[in-house]
Amino acid sequence: MAFTLAQARPLLTNPELALFDASRAQPIKTLTLAKLRSKVTRARALRDKYRDLYRRQTVGAKTGPSAKRPATGEDNARTQRKADIFAEVLGRFEERLQKLQSGSNTAHAAAA
Repeated sequence: MAFTLAQARPLLTNPELALFDASRAQPIKTLTLAKLRSKVTRARALRDKYRDLYRRQTVGAKTGPSAKRPATGEDNARTQRKADIFAEVLGRFEERLQKLQSGSNTAHAAAA
């Protein structure tokens, strides 16, 4: 499922939202190879951060003081959605990076 700006805005901080916005169709086309690599690194770090936080929260909810009550399924929904958003953003950046790299490899091969 592709997240929209309206879905991402209430979940993300301003710097995270700027990264999300840079991964959209038009802005991603203006990124240079170096900037794109930087965005891939940042998106991967945020995806890993929220994915790991979700896992820690899930384990904490099962073993913590609230373990006696049944899980509602909404406890970590926000963190999981943020991890999903950054997984999607990372995928878009990596896809664009691969296209740029294959295009530059083709240009080098043609020049040789």
